[in-house]
Amino acid sequence: MQGLIFIFVSTYTLSWAQPPDIQKLYGIPEKGYRWPKGVVPYVVGPKFNENELDFIKAAIKAFRIHTCIKFIKRSGQKDYISIEKKPTGCWSSLGRRGGMQKLNLQKECLLTPGPVMHQLMHTIGFLHEHNRSDRDKYVKINFKNIIPGQEVNFQKWNNTEHFGLPYDYDSITHYSTKAFSRNNKTTIKARVRRI
Repeated sequence: MQGLIFIFVSTYTLSWAQPPDIQKLYGIPEKGYRWPKGVVPYVVGPKFNENELDFIKAAIKAFRIHTCIKFIKRSGQKDYISIEKKPTGCWSSLGRRGGMQKLNLQKECLLTPGPVMHQLMHTIGFLHEHNRSDRDKYVKINFKNIIPGQEVNFQKWNNTEHFGLPYDYDSITHYSTKAFSRNNKTTIKARVRRI
């Protein structure tokens, strides 16, 4: 992974790209949801195989190398994440919530480090790129094509902070064009033509 990291571009598909400057990305602005001093204690559940553990370690290593965020093994800290493997999807709490909080990675999330990084981004407080308050300038969400009950994954958050940075179609937190499609049609369409 020297010099390159995975960028999440769809639910389970990845592409190669130069490392993003994760310190400059956006998220929820409330300081109460931030991890003190950028340190995130964690534990890993027992259900992961060796290969899956390697993907978790690779994702954590990418954060250590490319950001000021440090994931450390829990040693008694009150606030921490518990990385678990249950067949309930790929999800995480948004930012620090207090006490033990779960990050779940079902087996389909463990084919590469990308989906793990995506969920770790949520853990440190980052929303999906397509949830930005200014997203309507850049993408159109086709709600009629979204699986019923999954619309929440596409809602626009009005209280986000993006620090004036441009919309990033290649963000690790950006869904693919057909994510959660109920009919194999586009759920997210770029408003500008991309090369």
